[in-house]
Amino acid sequence: MQKISRIEIWLAIIFSIAALVFVLLLWMRGEDASTQLSTLNEEFSLLEKSAAEKKSAQEANLARKKRDSQSLQEELSSIKQDTISNERLILESESNLQAERDKVAQTRDATHQANLAIEALKKELEHAQKDVDRLALANPSQTAELETIRTLIEEERGNGEGIRDQLADYADETRTLDFHYKSVLAALERDLNERPWIERGESLSTRVQSLNLKAGVLMLPIGRNKGLEADMRFIVSDKGRRLCQILVKEAGLSHSVAMIIPMFGRIGGLRENQNVEITNL
Repeated sequence: MQKISRIEIWLAIIFSIAALVFVLLLWMRGEDASTQLSTLNEEFSLLEKSAAEKKSAQEANLARKKRDSQSLQEELSSIKQDTISNERLILESESNLQAERDKVAQTRDATHQANLAIEALKKELEHAQKDVDRLALANPSQTAELETIRTLIEEERGNGEGIRDQLADYADETRTLDFHYKSVLAALERDLNERPWIERGESLSTRVQSLNLKAGVLMLPIGRNKGLEADMRFIVSDKGRRLCQILVKEAGLSHSVAMIIPMFGRIGGLRENQNVEITNL
């Protein structure tokens, strides 16, 4: 009995140790699982934060793209309106030019008819002169009357020459008007193609070529070639954020020097070689 009792005691001890080892193993595995779960939670939090940042950046980019698209649509609408206005002016100029050409053609026809009439009048005057000379020889007593007739004939010749001079002057004036309308038409077509001006509210993309904040002066690489003139005011912005207002002091062909107007915008955001957008006020 004592021997059996000892065996049972040893078996109990062995089972207790085995149970303790098993519990210890379970506890260690639980600790590992808890550590892994904590790591996974941290990684998941980082992923959620990264996804939120990416979503915010994408929404900001989408909003900026929408603003840029709206600005481009407004600019396109303004260009279409200017194009329609210029096309209307061109059509009116072409109509006026055609009317002047018709007048020139009518004047040429009238001049031709007048020349024919003058030639016919000359022939009649020559025949009349011959008749006068013949009558003078046949009846010397009427010489005074014939002289009067001869004077009238000379006056008619002078009137014919005057009419011819007037027609020549009218032809010169018509050619001058024709040249003027052609020049106006060419200028309108050139303005339509080049569009060397900037409307109020219109924006241009450019960059800050040089900057001196202490002097309050900056230089832009655009000038009269883009419609900038002296004393024009612009808003300078970067991606929709207003930086300052400027007043153009000097406008060259391809550069401009502008004074920064204080107390407007965030001048500290200006940098050299910074891409900006200027809007005409």
